[in-house]
Amino acid sequence: MKKLLPLFLFLLVAGMSRSQNVGIGTTTPDASAQLDISSTTSGLLAPRMTKAQRDAIATPATGLLIYQTNNTAGFYYYDGSTWKMITSGGKAWLLNGNNNTDPATNFIGTADDQPLNFRVNNSRAGYLSSNGNVFWGKGSGQNTTIGKHNAAIGSGALNQNTYGDFLVAIGDSALFTNEGLTYNTAVGTKALFSTLGGYYNTAVGFKSLFANSDGYANSAFGNFSLSSNISGFFNVAIGSQSLNYNTNGNYNVALGNQSLYNNTTGKNNTSSGAFSLYKNTIGENNTANGYQALFNNTTGSGNTAIGYRADVSAGNLTNATAIGYNATVNASNKIRLGNSSVNVIEGQVAYSFPSDARFKYNIKDNVPGLDFITKLKPVTYYFDTKKLDAYTKTGVIDNSNIHPVNYTGAEELHTGFLAQDVEKIAEELGYYFDGIHKPANDRDHYSLAYSQFIMPLVKAVQEQQEMITQQKQKNMEQQEMNKQMEKAILSMQEEIRALKEKK
Repeated sequence: MKKLLPLFLFLLVAGMSRSQNVGIGTTTPDASAQLDISSTTSGLLAPRMTKAQRDAIATPATGLLIYQTNNTAGFYYYDGSTWKMITSGGKAWLLNGNNNTDPATNFIGTADDQPLNFRVNNSRAGYLSSNGNVFWGKGSGQNTTIGKHNAAIGSGALNQNTYGDFLVAIGDSALFTNEGLTYNTAVGTKALFSTLGGYYNTAVGFKSLFANSDGYANSAFGNFSLSSNISGFFNVAIGSQSLNYNTNGNYNVALGNQSLYNNTTGKNNTSSGAFSLYKNTIGENNTANGYQALFNNTTGSGNTAIGYRADVSAGNLTNATAIGYNATVNASNKIRLGNSSVNVIEGQVAYSFPSDARFKYNIKDNVPGLDFITKLKPVTYYFDTKKLDAYTKTGVIDNSNIHPVNYTGAEELHTGFLAQDVEKIAEELGYYFDGIHKPANDRDHYSLAYSQFIMPLVKAVQEQQEMITQQKQKNMEQQEMNKQMEKAILSMQEEIRALKEKK
């Protein structure tokens, strides 16, 4: 070996002095190579080491080559930032497709229980883990550490989640702030964006449940549906901007575009139809079914409206009911059937009133009869229903140009009383007559319950019958007196005749 060393050095120097190329086993090294090794019986042996030894190389140079003996043995080179394995052409996954593949052995992925990362511009764009997490999109799920069984698709989806499980976020920044809560589902850009403590929520649509932080068990379907909800729970919003401003209201159901739009803390409301219960803010226990039904209710509670634009005349009524197309109820504790164009209300049987004596008390026989009835002034009249609607619906949105009401009242002759006249007669007699409804507010009007006139009428008939009975008794007594007088006259006539005969 010592004898060969001078010869090797001589050849090396000679080669370098001639062409700056070095040849081993050849006198004509390739001009493009600094070192040309030629042999037909042996090869070049690279440094052999374990993965740990490879990783221990201090400041490896770019292009450094080694052969790794464990943990997927093979040739590795340093690319300036990481060690890369040199694969054979037979194992490479071709970009333009592969033939003769076996799904049992050919795949893209890992075999060492490590996550699979996908990058775009050297930034993570995809992530698959063995604990069930699937993240696609820049920044999606990037802070998840121990959370499992989550799916995030979209830039920033599930961005802040750390330990939450069973979460689904589809859309840019969907469930962005969620940290550790479970069982939330968000589909749509910024859906459930702010959730911190809420769970069992479902949001589908742009910014649906956007501000929700602690609310739970809410379902929102539609752009901006339940967008402002913070801590409200068990709400259902279906339709664009339905329950849009709800913050802490609970147990509300809104079906239709902008239904319950302005509700903030109101609860137990059910709204079905576009713009139904639109203005409601804190009103509770209301039910609206129909386009713009209960549109003007704001703080009122316990109200019911069924029908297209069935509504209240004021926003603070309670226990008011409007049933029918364009029906408007204008007082609390009142039911309105139909609009002012309705001219027949029909049913198969008569309406019944509860009248069980077991539940009545302070009973008095003080109903006036003839004194009340004889003062009434029956009249015929025409009724201006259009004027009534204008009076009742002052301040209510007008859509008469969309679906006009057929006002027929001015063409029909009616028979009845004037409520103000009846009120005056009852007051003069000191009689509290419950057949009169007096205006409860500046949008309410007088009305009469004609069925309540039956009781004074019955009393009047009874009084009249008593008068007739008394008159009959007097007549009978007069007839008896007449008979006695006739007998007396006949007797006197007999006596006169007898006297005449004696003469």
